[in-house]
Amino acid sequence: MGYQSRTFIESGRIFEALVGNGPVVVPKSRADPWLAWSDRPVEEQIGEGRPTLG
Repeated sequence: MGYQSRTFIESGRIFEALVGNGPVVVPKSRADPWLAWSDRPVEEQIGEGRPTLG
């Protein structure tokens, strides 16, 4: 089970994220960075695009 800081969840600012919960994807397109899930290959997630919650 993963966990994250409350500040990150509330603000969405990557600077507030705890490290070690999964890789941070930094798109070359200069889109906002996003956290990949740690239970699936990162390559698959990048191929699908940025995930959405809900």
